[in-house]
Amino acid sequence: MVEFAKQQGARIWMNTNGTMFGPTATGRAKLERVIAAGIDLIEFSMDAGDAETYQKVRPPRKGEVADILARWEGQVGNIRAALEARKRLRKTSRIVVSMIRQQIIEEKLEEYQRFWKEEVGVDEVITRKFLSWDDNTKIDLGKSMDRHLYRDLPTQKKEPC
Repeated sequence: MVEFAKQQGARIWMNTNGTMFGPTATGRAKLERVIAAGIDLIEFSMDAGDAETYQKVRPPRKGEVADILARWEGQVGNIRAALEARKRLRKTSRIVVSMIRQQIIEEKLEEYQRFWKEEVGVDEVITRKFLSWDDNTKIDLGKSMDRHLYRDLPTQKKEPC
């Protein structure tokens, strides 16, 4: 699909948690295929900059590896593999990490940004608002670094689109 869209002149941006790019040969092959196809940007949603915080903001789901350090190192390894594949394939895909602005990362945000940019080597670290898209999710404003964004918002019961 990426190949077809690029042939039509589309710019392609993928947002992923990175698990599908696995440490397995199949996962790495998927990653290389996406980069070789000329994807413009891959955004890895990490929401943390260390294993302990990652475990809190992205706890393992049923069937996932429960070992904190193994999960963290696996995800960081997937991002490093993307950077290596881009270099080896001589592509220009931007590789970025994103984090949701939550209180749990507030004090370490700059440290985490340095980790991703300087130690891992991503092109950019994007921070995003902590929000909900529908009325089915309750937002605990105590967890958001952007609490002022939610004040006086009208509440409407709507179905998400």
